[in-house]
Amino acid sequence: MRIVLTRVSLNSSPKPAIWPLYTVKLPASSHVNCLASGPKLRALFEVGSVVCGAAPNSPAFIVGRAIAGLGSAGVFSRTIIIIIYLVPLHTRPTFTGFVGACFGIASVTRALLGGAFTNNVSWRWCFYINLPIGAITIAIIFVVLKLPSLKNANLSIRQQFVQLDPLGTLFFLPSTVCLLLALQWGGSTYAWKDGRIIAQTLIRELLEFRQAKTLAST
Repeated sequence: MRIVLTRVSLNSSPKPAIWPLYTVKLPASSHVNCLASGPKLRALFEVGSVVCGAAPNSPAFIVGRAIAGLGSAGVFSRTIIIIIYLVPLHTRPTFTGFVGACFGIASVTRALLGGAFTNNVSWRWCFYINLPIGAITIAIIFVVLKLPSLKNANLSIRQQFVQLDPLGTLFFLPSTVCLLLALQWGGSTYAWKDGRIIAQTLIRELLEFRQAKTLAST
């Protein structure tokens, strides 16, 4: 699951663009694939992109980013699962390295493409561009990809949800947010010795300690 904290200006002028602050991908996201197939996850990402592109205000944009983040986290994990099922063990490092290289290239070029769309067309096309690419991808998956049944395909929704480690996630997510906010505010918005920064750090340590105890007890 990917939780997004975003600051955005929905002005149509090219100068104000979009400033995504943080995206936190939860480690349990790989189990989301047990709840939905690859095309459904990709479709979820596309729905989030549509909501972002058509967002009339910041709350709608944040909701769209959360939806797209959930689908994106599942799609990435599904990619690894596909490699495991279709690629022999001795060649898997090559394919996983290729996936990592694509992710690295995209991390660099997305800022350039986003700036080009914002300055020359509209920032909304940073999200609309996902629609034709996603449609082609979903069509290929439906026609070409045939995977064997997953070993946990027969588990109930409740059993699959328990595999997500909801209690650990309950502690992990706010601790990560506290860390990111402390790093964002410290030395810029507030001094490092400010009570807000100290409080964020202490809360994070307490949550991390509680999460460690939860993991140790399981």
